[in-house]
Amino acid sequence: MICLGADAVHMGPLGNLGPIDPQVYLPEGKWTAGLSHQRSLQTITKWVAENPGSQTMWAQIISRDKDFNLFDIGEYERDVESSVQYAERLLIAGKSSPERAVEIAKHLTYAYKEHGFAIDRDEATGIFGEDSVVRSSKELSFSEEAYNLIVKVDKGLKAIKYDGSNVVHGGVKVVGAVHDSVTIVPPPPWRLKREVGPENEEFDQG
Repeated sequence: MICLGADAVHMGPLGNLGPIDPQVYLPEGKWTAGLSHQRSLQTITKWVAENPGSQTMWAQIISRDKDFNLFDIGEYERDVESSVQYAERLLIAGKSSPERAVEIAKHLTYAYKEHGFAIDRDEATGIFGEDSVVRSSKELSFSEEAYNLIVKVDKGLKAIKYDGSNVVHGGVKVVGAVHDSVTIVPPPPWRLKREVGPENEEFDQG
């Protein structure tokens, strides 16, 4: 959404954008796509039309679902349409014509079926136009160098091994000059674990 209001987007070979896919937090503690309820009912309706004998079965399933709320369908659809509206306004602010803004916003919202779909720079060029996707620039070179540095540091931190003492082995040990340095020591193993949820499941924070 932020990129839609830009004059141009700088994208390297690994750069990618994602679809406009509003996520809704459900009472049971998980996220779902804003269009999921509507798509589910459309699928069930299609099945019932193709297999009329299943109508009673689906009616019973939906009626027994205590979490099913007809009003949610309209509410989620409004969330999706709101995202489309924001996207249109951002695109117009980024110098797109109103007609093209509507076309792009709806394409980014409805054309992709998975939240994590990666829109690479070739596809982005097809959507936004060649003038809107920059493939080579000083800004892009700088961001790629910064990314590579962050990756190296991240890998180094993950390689650090803690033996219970003040000695660390492997990974990134020192930041800065030797005479004025900072030693990076990972937390002890017992701090890497914490209890979550009613089932007291544990996970490694890394």
